[in-house]
Amino acid sequence: MNPEASRPLFFGTESAVPLGNNNRSDADIAVAEDQQPAPVHSEFAFSDGNIELQTNDQTFWVHEYHLNKFAAFAALIQAAKSSAAANSVLRIIVACDKKTKGEDVYNTLKVIYASHIDGIPDFDSSTLTSALRIASTFDYPALRKFAITKLEGMSLPAIERIQLSDELSLPTWEAPAFTELCSRKEPISQSEAEILGMTRFVEIARIRETERTRLAVQFAGGIYGELLQAAELVSSLQEGGADGSDTTQDAFGQSTLSPNILQVAQRSPRVLVAQLMCLATAIMNPESSRPSAFDIESTVSLSNNKRSDTDITVAENQQPAPVHTEFAFSDGNVELQTTDQTFWVHEYHLNKFAAFAALVQAAKGSAAADPGRRILVTCDKKTKGEDIHNTLKVIYASHIDGIPDFDSSTLTSTLRIASFYDYPALRKFAVSKLEGMNLPTIERIQLSDELSLPTWETPAFTELCSRKEPISQSEAEILGMTRFVEIARIREVERTRLAVQFAGRIYGELLQAAELVSSLQEGGVDGSGTTQDAFGQSILFPVTY
Repeated sequence: MNPEASRPLFFGTESAVPLGNNNRSDADIAVAEDQQPAPVHSEFAFSDGNIELQTNDQTFWVHEYHLNKFAAFAALIQAAKSSAAANSVLRIIVACDKKTKGEDVYNTLKVIYASHIDGIPDFDSSTLTSALRIASTFDYPALRKFAITKLEGMSLPAIERIQLSDELSLPTWEAPAFTELCSRKEPISQSEAEILGMTRFVEIARIRETERTRLAVQFAGGIYGELLQAAELVSSLQEGGADGSDTTQDAFGQSTLSPNILQVAQRSPRVLVAQLMCLATAIMNPESSRPSAFDIESTVSLSNNKRSDTDITVAENQQPAPVHTEFAFSDGNVELQTTDQTFWVHEYHLNKFAAFAALVQAAKGSAAADPGRRILVTCDKKTKGEDIHNTLKVIYASHIDGIPDFDSSTLTSTLRIASFYDYPALRKFAVSKLEGMNLPTIERIQLSDELSLPTWETPAFTELCSRKEPISQSEAEILGMTRFVEIARIREVERTRLAVQFAGRIYGELLQAAELVSSLQEGGVDGSGTTQDAFGQSILFPVTY
């Protein structure tokens, strides 16, 4: 049986259920240099990973910069680096204690290595529970918070939440889980009772009995009140029917008609006509709206961007620009150079770019490559350091710490680098994010010209053709003479079409208004019944005010 808890659950004010019963020893972690490791897991066997993380049944070759986010691992890694023995091995060997399961470490690595660019998977509860367990044991607060948030969004059974709270100290989970057990319809099972322990189960059983009695009394009182209200309503309707139809009609009108409908009914015919006539003044200033099916009679050439292929070289002896402090990972085995900035980054990130991956492999096979130095990869002169920096901000962003809301400048840089260096998933990610932003039309056309975005072309050109504001000179210069001439022609045709369409609609509405006035006037002379019928038809007619 589980030890008894100290945190109370209050259901009403009658009693407390002890909940906080989690007592565990600190994790026993050691750095082992000569230990025979378990087989390396194929999914996490990075050739540039400088850490060998061992459990009893699985081994993982991973990156120091990920493990440094766990306070316990970071301290051990630093201690290992300072030891003389660490200099003689390829990787720093970190052995977890015997209680740490390889499956938990594997599930945790799946979470921390997940890329928001490729699409973060919907981790199941088992994976997130493992991540929560490892984050709690090895001290990674952001990962613990991430796992808790995700698990809270899942429909975990109450008893499972209690188990996790007992094991991993989750006090905010306790009250909701115990409340659910106390108030749910199904009785507590024997297996649940064994998990709860005798003391907690006895208290929950007592609260459940009290709650059932309270609900029964509440339900009976509610039914009685509804019956009284029904009786009063029937009596009121009967009295109205006996005294006259007006009383019954008024009672029904108050229960079914909203105040807005009643106010409309009190308007005079002249007011209705005046409101309809106000529409006619709008014809002098028709607004341009984006047509649902824009009729473009000719094709505008959009794919007019021609650029040479990227010239990328691997340079071993080039004097690099200053290293950017934000991306200067000590365990990064690639030195990525631009004309104005240098970055120490990880091969496994660059390998996702097809162009970089080929260059890295070529450099590895070169006889000149020094195994004790970083691989030098030099971008062509057209590649700006700012674009590389912005791209690294995106690919190194952690979904655990919270992915920033990248601005359009950062995403444009990312799209540019992903396109030039061939990372389709990153290109798709940047395109998707930029499409959700309110980029100026002319900027979308510029990006389409530069980076081949055909799906952006038609919406952008349609917007230019249909918007109210004229094309500016700067926009015309970007478009070029040929495209601007064609857009100007389409805009003129569209303005004429909208004016004719708007005038026709207003004319039709004015005719309907005249017919309505005539009907209302005839109804007022002949009798209220006719007026009532006409008004009923008029308020149902879809007139736009």
